[in-house]
Amino acid sequence: MDGMPRVALAVIGLSLVTLPLGIALSEAYPALFLLISAFWLVSPILFTENRPLFNLCLAHSTFFVILYTRALATSTVRLLGPSMPLGYHLEQAAALAVLILLARRFFTLGMIRMTRQGIGRAMVLGLCIGLPFGVVDHLSGERIVPMPDLGFPASLLWIASLSLLVGMVEEVLFRGVFYRSAKNIVGPRAASLFQGLLFCLVHYPNPASALAAALLFGVIMVFLVERTGNIFGPIVAHFSNNTVWMHLAFYGLFP
Repeated sequence: MDGMPRVALAVIGLSLVTLPLGIALSEAYPALFLLISAFWLVSPILFTENRPLFNLCLAHSTFFVILYTRALATSTVRLLGPSMPLGYHLEQAAALAVLILLARRFFTLGMIRMTRQGIGRAMVLGLCIGLPFGVVDHLSGERIVPMPDLGFPASLLWIASLSLLVGMVEEVLFRGVFYRSAKNIVGPRAASLFQGLLFCLVHYPNPASALAAALLFGVIMVFLVERTGNIFGPIVAHFSNNTVWMHLAFYGLFP
């Protein structure tokens, strides 16, 4: 930490304050959100001569592009029909499509580690971590999105498909783009803590117990991506975690 460039510390500290603050106050103070997002969208221009910091700021720009994509998708869904059962899915699918396009264009595939090596091992480890952590998420009191009344079989598919989309978006963004960008500047340990804190804070408002669970999950996902050599393991873990947590929350299968 002592050898960490001061400018990198400033960027990371500003990130940990402004991103969660902007999201938490976006409804009450939309102008603040617009100001924060505008700053991060143009921030890479400040570091055109420093590729690692340029990539880190570009990661923040990508984050806000994804938020705007989701907002646009939400508006489109509302125009099509407020009670559309796949509204959340369309939002996440749009975000995933834009994220993959940006990641392929501006970041190397090695950075997000979309490799095929050790996929079987990654799947096993992902399930072993994600399934029990879903119970932890449920007990932590994390908020859950409303689910339409579709009947039990369709609800299972609704939950599983949404869990997969959310898992892919958040893993590529946080354990791929954010972690890999920060790792090139501050090293793996500090980068792991940074992306874990960011992942935790952007889940506000949630109970403190849920935020702590998100921080722990984010750090574990970095361990998993480093252990397996690809991002497939964290995606499987995130998918299985969300699937278990959402089933327990919706159906009260566990107190």
